[in-house]
Amino acid sequence: MLHDPHDHTANNKSMNESCSAFGRPYPSVISDPTHIASESTRVEQIGNKKRIVDVTNNLPSTGSMVYPMQLLSIGKTQLFDGKNQVCSIASKCINFGVQTSAGLVNIGVNANEVEEILFCEPLRIIFFSLREACMKHISNALGVVPIKDVERKTRVVVVLAEKPLRDPYECSLEPRYITALQLEGFCTNVRVSGGLAMSDIKPSTAQSILTSYGLRLNFSQSANEAKRDSIPLIFPEAAVYSVPGSEPAPFPKPLTASTLPLAQNVGNVAEVVSLCDDSDDECNDVVKAPPSIVSRGRVSPSPERVVANGTRNSTGFNYRPPGSKDSIFLTYADIECLAPGMFVNDTIINFYLKYLYFEQFSDQQRHSTHLFNSFFYSKLCAAHPETNSNDEEREVVMARHKAVATWTRRSDIFTKDYIIIPINENLHWFLGLVCYPWMVGMVSYNKLYSEYNYDQCQLVPDFADTTFDPNLGDIGNEEIRVLPTDAQAEAFNRWRRRRLAWLRKRGINAMPCILLFDSLASQHRVGNLHKIRSYLQAEWDVRRSERDGEMVFNKDTIRGFSPRVPGQGNLVDCGIFLLHYVEMFFKRPVKSYTREYFQNEMSRWFESDMLGKKRSVINKLIDQLSQRTGAQRDSLEALQ
Repeated sequence: MLHDPHDHTANNKSMNESCSAFGRPYPSVISDPTHIASESTRVEQIGNKKRIVDVTNNLPSTGSMVYPMQLLSIGKTQLFDGKNQVCSIASKCINFGVQTSAGLVNIGVNANEVEEILFCEPLRIIFFSLREACMKHISNALGVVPIKDVERKTRVVVVLAEKPLRDPYECSLEPRYITALQLEGFCTNVRVSGGLAMSDIKPSTAQSILTSYGLRLNFSQSANEAKRDSIPLIFPEAAVYSVPGSEPAPFPKPLTASTLPLAQNVGNVAEVVSLCDDSDDECNDVVKAPPSIVSRGRVSPSPERVVANGTRNSTGFNYRPPGSKDSIFLTYADIECLAPGMFVNDTIINFYLKYLYFEQFSDQQRHSTHLFNSFFYSKLCAAHPETNSNDEEREVVMARHKAVATWTRRSDIFTKDYIIIPINENLHWFLGLVCYPWMVGMVSYNKLYSEYNYDQCQLVPDFADTTFDPNLGDIGNEEIRVLPTDAQAEAFNRWRRRRLAWLRKRGINAMPCILLFDSLASQHRVGNLHKIRSYLQAEWDVRRSERDGEMVFNKDTIRGFSPRVPGQGNLVDCGIFLLHYVEMFFKRPVKSYTREYFQNEMSRWFESDMLGKKRSVINKLIDQLSQRTGAQRDSLEALQ
């Protein structure tokens, strides 16, 4: 067992009192721990500290710490029971067993097979991102259907129980929680193999990672108490795993420190798992509790920071901006995500986008913009996630569209200038922005680029007769008017000719395009572009084709661009950059939708350093809005 000669117990001893290492006295003042090494002990250098290791009681070099398992999750949809199984942690490998409905499966992960390992000590959770071959091997062992091209991006989540089954060093000390120190040997070998290892991520960061996979942690204790009591996990219904052709395995009972089973009987753990009900309509996304929102009945928030309807209580702040048909519920855990170094979760993303849309956009901007919340893209891609080809089959495209068909039942996105799509993929936030989808079919990118004309929108022959009347009034909010004598698509074409003329009058060189704003410039987003374009095609076919005829959405009619924009300098600010991209796009509207502008002008959009205070700005905004809501409610009560 490792001991630090400079631990906190030394502060409680007098200078002439001797301390002991494994029952053997040594001087209280030690200039170098090496002096107390003996045949039964040795000194190990870890970082800039030297620690004494008991060799006689130590395990063999191949020994390991052994901990009982709780749960194992593979990606977003597979959950396995780890109760009554163990996780063995050594310097070069980690082994764990899980129970499936087909039987017990033992899995081993070598350090050189790990691309990334993250560990949260207070919650006893290990996150793995594995190399492709290892991920395939585990998928086959568990009977999981492989997901094409994204196996190595699928995280393996291991949740350990509270204490080790035994103390492998046979010391007199009580068994401890698994600590970052006990994982350090394995993490070191991961780094040597070229992988990333972080053994000290914070609970809020772990929660954000779990949230992205539809898993939720429920804090019933304070952060200091988190190590003493079990924290139940909440999983979506889709996480229940069953092998095809067999019955799903039953869930065990809640696993707590007092009920941790070390014998054969596992029991029933239904209370550990709580179903997460996803909304079919984006207007109900908060009412039905998205994954990031902690169960209200179990939250223990700070009364000094969390408010509901403007009053201080133990639930949260319910934000409903003027003009909105729904609200967003913010808990203390959500607000904690705004602390420096934390991942911003979906609730904060949805809150700030809703604030911008309803309280910062002009009336004309709001009328010409459709805002999807952060769950739209995830739900769109949840149908047939194994398909990742450029030319997706028609049935896959339509199946994906069907999953989100109700999200636009109250809005015609083809009369909007902009469609905002926040995207979270592999724990990274970035922004999808569709510009002028109603212009599809009016411009040919292939023709423009073949003529080396990158800077000016030239209309196809069918729309070459569009007149640009300088006396045209403000038609920014003009709706499509259908006359009884109109043929198919005539009303829509008349409306978009007028709208294009109005934009040109304002000096806007509009072009139909899909912009992907990513604060990590090295990422390739072609697959995301295809999914968005395929969705637009399916939406047109379902909503508009019968009335307005056929429309083709491809790279000739609506091209994709990844503008060169200021980027993040760390691993956690992607959500903050997404929010600022949206804010800047509507504060400084783009006049020229050209490749030159996207590649050069937007790189000087803003300084990345200015986002250092963005978190505190949003935090203060939440306080101000809660006070405003409370004042409004007090006024209404006074009138009554």
